[in-house]
Amino acid sequence: MATPVIETEGLTKIFGRLRNPKLAVDHIHFRVEPGQVYGFLGPNGAGKSTTIRMMLNLMHASDGKALIFGEDPRQKPEILFRVGSLVEGATFYPYLRGWDNLKVVGNSRGGFDATRAKQLLQFVGLVGSERVRVKAYSTGMKQRLGIAAALLNNPDLVILDEPTNGMDPAGIREMRQFIRDLAYKYGKTVFLTSHLLSEVQQTSDRVAIINKGKIVVEGLIEELLNQEEQLEAEVGSIEKAKTALQERWQVAASTVPNEHNKLRIKASRNDTPSIVRRLVEQNVDVFSIAPVRQSLEDYFLEVIGDDFVQPNSSPLSIGGTPHA
Repeated sequence: MATPVIETEGLTKIFGRLRNPKLAVDHIHFRVEPGQVYGFLGPNGAGKSTTIRMMLNLMHASDGKALIFGEDPRQKPEILFRVGSLVEGATFYPYLRGWDNLKVVGNSRGGFDATRAKQLLQFVGLVGSERVRVKAYSTGMKQRLGIAAALLNNPDLVILDEPTNGMDPAGIREMRQFIRDLAYKYGKTVFLTSHLLSEVQQTSDRVAIINKGKIVVEGLIEELLNQEEQLEAEVGSIEKAKTALQERWQVAASTVPNEHNKLRIKASRNDTPSIVRRLVEQNVDVFSIAPVRQSLEDYFLEVIGDDFVQPNSSPLSIGGTPHA
């Protein structure tokens, strides 16, 4: 088997050991294989940023370890030259031009390659803006510049935290394709966090959900979202439909806002004719019935449950020190 790009072994972080100790990351284990896009999700305070900081050797672990390409960055820090990252948000010198900021980053990592920088500016859609001072950049433009900075050293592992932050719908769509290209066209491994779960669902191969410092679920997206077959029926009367079906199938009213006449039924597509016949026999009007594929957002909320609180800001944003 190929060496995992990332592998955590009992990774743990305790803050305040002497006074009021807080277990921020609790002996977590996960593996990221080469060429994967790996989504790392969780609510605020779940331990995501702490995990990333320990992976990048920006914070010491209390116990366990995080291996990058099979090496421990604490013993072999040079392994991090194979990593490019954008954590939380891009931070640059505001009074320098975008191009000059890229020079600073490049020189700090062993040398600035002007040809590659030009290619990356084209790649992230900033051609024509590199001569503008960063203080005039929008949030989305800073994110694009941050991604270019993260890729200057042509890394094998790319860590992107909220890469679509501040982008408009067109930019988000471009970023989705950009992430796919990184993995499937250029052979990079991408470790991704985002509050846009629909984007994670469309770009990631595998996800882990962390809550209260523990990995609560981890696996291939397709397997996680297809564990249970469901049908959704639009009917004339929810109560009459539930009464007609509940002896044989588990049913519940849809929790989607403004869909008060829809019913979720735990059944396979092959059960559709039987369900329709039963409803019609009980004089329940049936307007539609179709299989439901659970979304990653639905699954996330189901897993997190009452621990999820919708704040005014992003529910899945990550704190951290930018590291390009």
